[in-house]
Amino acid sequence: MVESSDLILLLEASDELCLSELCEHIQDFIITKRLVWLRENFLSLAKIVYQHLTFDRLQKIFTEMIYENPKDLFKLETLSELPEDIILFLISRDDFFIREVQIWEQIIKWGILKYPHLDPDITYWTIKDFETLKNRLRKSIPLIRFYQMSSKEFKEKVVPFKKILPEILYNNISKFHSRWFKISFRSSARVKPIDSLIINYKDAAVLASWIDGKTKLMIDL
Repeated sequence: MVESSDLILLLEASDELCLSELCEHIQDFIITKRLVWLRENFLSLAKIVYQHLTFDRLQKIFTEMIYENPKDLFKLETLSELPEDIILFLISRDDFFIREVQIWEQIIKWGILKYPHLDPDITYWTIKDFETLKNRLRKSIPLIRFYQMSSKEFKEKVVPFKKILPEILYNNISKFHSRWFKISFRSSARVKPIDSLIINYKDAAVLASWIDGKTKLMIDL
């Protein structure tokens, strides 16, 4: 019997040699016969799977595993080991159904864990400390959907880290939350983008919240 680890090596070799049919066959075999092994070795295998575009079948299975228990992926003991590629892949998806503020919190933790010298209390941080975290999260921040957070979440979780956000981005988000949302509004999980030439995503979010009775229109006099 072929060892499971050898199957991964064979899969990588088939990818390098552009043997697409063999690559698909090996993936199907692993999914059918070694699913338990995939679950038990998720983190180490994910580092390999998400680096190969041709491993689409395994990527689909791994993504489904994450959706089953998304919070498990962000457990503190494994968080620092997550490759940036996996994080970017997940938070870029419209169907990664975790509340946006939770994604933000875990991304911040992930960034801080990479630099043990950073004080857990950010009130003691220097400008250099914020710059360190900003550079670490430069690819992640553009993928965070700050408009899906409530104003309360934005104020409590994002504002303390405003120095790591681009100034224009922070100002736009701050204006959005201060004008449209009540502090008590509770955000939902991610939703698919609006496919419309008439209304954009932010407007749709506001209209949806009015319908749900979760916000009230504030008119500037």
